[in-house]
Amino acid sequence: MFTFDPITTSATRLQALKIYQANHEYYDVIGDDQPTLVTVLNDAKEVPLGKTKTSKHFRLIKQDDQVIGVCDWITGYPDEHDVYLGLLMIADQHQGLGHQVMAQLFDQWRKERYTKVELGVVATNTKALNFWPQLGFKEIRKSPFQFQNGHVAEVIVMERTL
Repeated sequence: MFTFDPITTSATRLQALKIYQANHEYYDVIGDDQPTLVTVLNDAKEVPLGKTKTSKHFRLIKQDDQVIGVCDWITGYPDEHDVYLGLLMIADQHQGLGHQVMAQLFDQWRKERYTKVELGVVATNTKALNFWPQLGFKEIRKSPFQFQNGHVAEVIVMERTL
């Protein structure tokens, strides 16, 4: 079982940064420099237009008190009964942890009466494009997206029913 601890202190932000730094390939894909604490702080405060901070869940993923990843989701977005998954980063990839984390989150969100999960994947992120369909996600549209660094990329928006 995993726990999801809020990223709200200097210590938790540093733990999140270590996970970010372990996923340097992601930052190459989005055309960004390697992440810094500013990256973590920006991710912590970013919410979609019309949503409040209470909808945002920026979390360290822990297994047996060891930080293994970072996850960020918005509840009630884009629609009232939806969850938007903005980020899933696992430090040690290819161990099945991503699948296990998501299975637990799917169960949690079902219990909270959400019915659908949506996410976006940069079109050149082949690892993610292989990962998400294994969990039942299907492409629903493509759209351009501008990252905090100004880089614009095509994003494939995917969804999955809970």
